[in-house]
Amino acid sequence: MFVFTISYILRRPQQCPCFVSDATKILGASFLHKQTRVCVPMWVLRFSALLSPNPPIVLAILKARRLLFCNATSQVCSSIRSRGISSNFISHCSVSGVRRRLPNVNSLYDSLRSNSARSPSDRGYGTSFHERSSEMETVAQSGGLAQRLWEGCRKEACFALYHPFVVALAAGTLKIESFQHYIAQDAFFLTAFAQAFGMAMENAEDEAAKEKLYQLQQSTYEELELHKSYAKAWNVDLAEYAIPHSATKSYVNFLLSIAAGKTETEAPFSVDSNRYSVDVEPFYMHKVLSSSKKSLAAYTLAAMVPCMRLYAFLGQEISNGIKDYSSNPFGKWISTYSSADFKASTLRIEELLNQLAMELKEEDHATMERLFHQAMILEVAFFNAQLSNGACSVPLLKDGSGMSIPFVFMSDFDSTCTISDSCPVLGSLSMTSITSAEKGAAAESLVEAVSDLNVRWATLTTDYIRGYTGLFNQVLLDNEVSGASGRSFEYKIVKLALSKISQYEVEANSRVEDFEVLKNIRLEDVKDAGRKMPLYSGCDHLFQRILDNYEGLDADGHIISVCWSQTFVEGCLSEGCITGVTIHCNELGICEGKSNGKIVKCIQTAIDKQRVFQKIINDKHESLSAASDEEKQFLSIYIGDSITDLLCLLKADVGIVIGQNESLRRFALAFGIILLPLYEGLLQKEPTSQSKYKGRSGEGVIYTVSDWHEIEAFLLGFHQQACKSKKLDATGPGICS
Repeated sequence: MFVFTISYILRRPQQCPCFVSDATKILGASFLHKQTRVCVPMWVLRFSALLSPNPPIVLAILKARRLLFCNATSQVCSSIRSRGISSNFISHCSVSGVRRRLPNVNSLYDSLRSNSARSPSDRGYGTSFHERSSEMETVAQSGGLAQRLWEGCRKEACFALYHPFVVALAAGTLKIESFQHYIAQDAFFLTAFAQAFGMAMENAEDEAAKEKLYQLQQSTYEELELHKSYAKAWNVDLAEYAIPHSATKSYVNFLLSIAAGKTETEAPFSVDSNRYSVDVEPFYMHKVLSSSKKSLAAYTLAAMVPCMRLYAFLGQEISNGIKDYSSNPFGKWISTYSSADFKASTLRIEELLNQLAMELKEEDHATMERLFHQAMILEVAFFNAQLSNGACSVPLLKDGSGMSIPFVFMSDFDSTCTISDSCPVLGSLSMTSITSAEKGAAAESLVEAVSDLNVRWATLTTDYIRGYTGLFNQVLLDNEVSGASGRSFEYKIVKLALSKISQYEVEANSRVEDFEVLKNIRLEDVKDAGRKMPLYSGCDHLFQRILDNYEGLDADGHIISVCWSQTFVEGCLSEGCITGVTIHCNELGICEGKSNGKIVKCIQTAIDKQRVFQKIINDKHESLSAASDEEKQFLSIYIGDSITDLLCLLKADVGIVIGQNESLRRFALAFGIILLPLYEGLLQKEPTSQSKYKGRSGEGVIYTVSDWHEIEAFLLGFHQQACKSKKLDATGPGICS
């Protein structure tokens, strides 16, 4: 909301030169102060950059943050991306979609300075996500093409990491027969992998490139020797690899076909297991690959890099998740792929891919992207072809026979599903509503009306942030003084602390109504603004899988949000092709198609969210009252990102925090709440069944993930159903409708 103060100052600087200086010092100090910086909403910066043609205060804040956190860039980036900055900064995200990555503060500061030179009309909110997609092509400059291709396959990487075979191997619970089968199949594949390096050497025109390929080939032979040692230790007859599984054969055929410059690979194939199904489409090039040997060498590497990058990723994530794997019977496997040597080999092949790609055309890069992605799909299919391990808790929502476990899926909306908060967007609509409502009015009158609204927003915002920051810190201090800090988790103490913050949130919303800053906004504009709000990558696909029932899932889906407008939420979900979800949310008061400045309040606080959460659970129990005791069992899952979600996260059978919200982390630390990386928690529970997650709401443990792809992999596993293009006109009514 500071944006309105800034807008007012910049429109009439002659009236408040001192305020510009003072505000800059105050805001900069608030960000520099250790105890307050995390409580100031980051969307303030985003909204300021959105409307102001020359945002000096925002620049000062970013400059202060840059100086303070020059050695802690990752922490700042996490805080920034948990709220978003502006539509202009989205162009720094991954080419495959909006990911939870933004540049460091230096880049943001430079971008904002550059942004301030653009005309206001070029910097507005109105640019849609799809219109910005071309700008995203410029990301990952430091990592080159290889980094961009890897980031584009984040979904497949998560599916591999959370595959039942990989999870059982990481936990040390994999059956010996499964590992023996895997070693034989992998030995067959590695033989072909080494052969592909040889074919790439023949096509490489540069002697230095040939030497690097030779070294990589030798590393592959060393890996084969490791497999022979496994075979000896586990009594595996590698002669069995003369009869490869269909998934292994398809991957080998794909790899060698690309290296040879063939136009297509074999026909489609399907690999099925009890709980996992992968359909891999054939890879058709539509034309002869290229007569250029250099191009063929680059294409071959694009098909080979995924294997090495994925195994380096798996090794690192597994070693991070279990810390000590000395007693793991497959510890040598983990040690190999998490080693510095294997990582170095991976970096060498990626560096070579980048070098070869530099001299190729844009269409060659597009071909390489398809090859890379297809290889990642084949990697998942390869894991899927291994022998079933029996009991395993992933995918969480499917039992050992492939049947769905009944569950209730609930999620927050702002900054959980979306890349940023809806408040600044709705605030910007109130600004534009003035010009729409007063067409034909004198310029001076229009300026006065806008300035008056600026002043009202400025007063609200400064009072809110000052009060909230003080209250937040006081709640933590009171907890420490009472001696509760450092004790084990107690839900009632957490709820009592949040009730104090909740009371303040209710009063803040009442002040928003009293100041009439959300007046005369057209309902269709609200819905259109919602459609332009991008969802995080993977969010829409997971909701579609859960709610569209093409996998036979027994699921109820809910959005529980403190957003001011359900219409805005509906618009956003419709653009993401998400249907069948029940929305529990507030709404703008509407009179004759326009907002009247009031808010129809349903959910304003963490306490309200917990109340709605509990009603959903009670309603589910009531709907199953006539079922057998076994059929009455279901899992509750809640996804959130902030303190407002804490009570729901703690009450759910599976509570998952997405992103890096530092305020939430400070609060959790103060009240004995454990924030545990999801993969680490999963490995701790293996071997287990889904029932081990039931009734864990009293533990005070919340799982953390980096993105929606990780959640999908954990809950449902891999599925290649394409996102649909249908539109949603309306959603089901919420509890408070």
